[in-house]
Amino acid sequence: MTSEPDWTRRLGRLRRELDRELAHVAPMREAEERREEFDELLADLDHQLERARAAGVVVLVGSTGAGKSTMLNALAGQAISTEGDSRPTTSVPTVFAPEDADLSALLSNLAGPAPAVVRHEATREGGLDGQVLIDAPDVNSIATEHRRTVTALAERADVLLVVLHRQSVVEQSAVRFLEGYGHRRRLVFALNRADELTEEARAKLVDQVRSLAKERLGIESAPVFSVSAKAAQSGAGGPEWEGLLESLGGLLRDGNLAAVRRHNAIGAARGLAVAGRAVRERTTEDLGELHQVTRRGLLELVGRAHNEVAHRLDLRRAELSNLLLSETGKRWDGPGGWSLRIGAWSAVGAGLGLAIARRNPLAAAGLAAGGAVVSRVRGERERKHLEESLGLLPEAGELRSFATDALAPARLRAGRLTGDPAGLGVPGFEAVQAELEAAVTESWGRLMNRDMPEAAERSAPIWLRWPLDLPVYALAAWIVYRAGEGFFTEQYVGFDFLLNGVLLALALLFVLRLIVRTVVSGRARGLIRASTARIAERLDRTAERLAEPSRTRVDELSGALSHVSELDTRWRAELTGDQAAD
Repeated sequence: MTSEPDWTRRLGRLRRELDRELAHVAPMREAEERREEFDELLADLDHQLERARAAGVVVLVGSTGAGKSTMLNALAGQAISTEGDSRPTTSVPTVFAPEDADLSALLSNLAGPAPAVVRHEATREGGLDGQVLIDAPDVNSIATEHRRTVTALAERADVLLVVLHRQSVVEQSAVRFLEGYGHRRRLVFALNRADELTEEARAKLVDQVRSLAKERLGIESAPVFSVSAKAAQSGAGGPEWEGLLESLGGLLRDGNLAAVRRHNAIGAARGLAVAGRAVRERTTEDLGELHQVTRRGLLELVGRAHNEVAHRLDLRRAELSNLLLSETGKRWDGPGGWSLRIGAWSAVGAGLGLAIARRNPLAAAGLAAGGAVVSRVRGERERKHLEESLGLLPEAGELRSFATDALAPARLRAGRLTGDPAGLGVPGFEAVQAELEAAVTESWGRLMNRDMPEAAERSAPIWLRWPLDLPVYALAAWIVYRAGEGFFTEQYVGFDFLLNGVLLALALLFVLRLIVRTVVSGRARGLIRASTARIAERLDRTAERLAEPSRTRVDELSGALSHVSELDTRWRAELTGDQAAD
């Protein structure tokens, strides 16, 4: 048979798009629980594609004693299937197919013995020319193998001809079997052995079948024909039989067969949409909250981390003030700058050395040199400690505890959704720790490499240097003047005068250092405040960035679920150009 190439291409494209959408949905636990249902419906769609250019397939299904074999013989116009009155006689499917029909895909991997295949010429009288008819095992068979076979054949059919008799109309096993195909297959109902019923009984049973099809299968105005297959074999089928043939033949004609297969594909899409809506309904709350819960958890985490950083920054204020004082001295040419650079211990050593210089010059030199060494070592140690930012964050164990508490709600929701928090964008501890360390290191690096030098430049403006340096310069000039005067007049000022002059100069430098230190301490506090605020801002941005993957994954999942949930509407519009119910 031929089919519409354009429809086949569209269905193939939609099927590929569906694979991409389901790839997003598949990791969800709710979808995993429906894996078998999804797989069955996807296989159904693949069967539609496989059969796009093949002959139409009608599978006769029904309960024990409904007369399926008799119906097949009547439709085929010859005795090809063993008939029985009440006991199940179809344990092996009987296939009536055209000589040129390829049955390899249709009959592959069926449970039980190989089907009996009867070939016929493609041209026959009646509306089923060139089609494949299959008499399947009973749907209410107690044999598991038979039930698997009839299910597999129904999955590979275009049309299901449901053969009923008066006792099987309301049989629950048959109804449950058909519920899976109400929208996925074209169903035609044949109330067989009608010649055994009164006209009133036939009409009542036909109405009962239509009501059942509407209520349980969702089929409006189901095609139901009351016939006698046995009578039809002898050419006395009557108008109802002709109506059945016309209904089946109409569905299986070239153009109509494509419509049947479109209907079946849309029916499978409807089943997927129903399953998708069930998944969406059960995951909406967790999906809707996951990003915000992740974001709140990360903001809580960085907030706690920032409090620790702020406290540890404050503890470094004295060290930062000393370093800023030294950096200011490097930018100050003059005695004031020298006093800032030598450090407090160097000044103390020099002062003590001068105090005992008269009695023990060597000890004095040692004290001065020792003070200089102590100041140097202490300064280098403070600088090295300040240049390291790792000590600003809490220790790894404490930070892990923070992260565990803050992200627990997000991990719980992600666990319910997929069982894989990382796959849903909820960051792990290692990623969080690395990002926090990078944020603090960057902010602290800016403080040490840019803000500190700028503050040092501002801490020693020229208008401050000269007023503080002038008294020291004046004292030095006075000492030089007196020393020169004594040289020319031979009235030497003496060692005590020089010693006292140097001590006075050191006292002036000490006062100068105190004045500048006061200025520098204020600037150090400002640097700490600015760095604390900058780290807080940087950590907040880090939290937002770490939370962004969860938004992306939630959007992907929500979008894919919405697409799957609306699959039948979209496919109906694509495959029929019409959003009305098929």
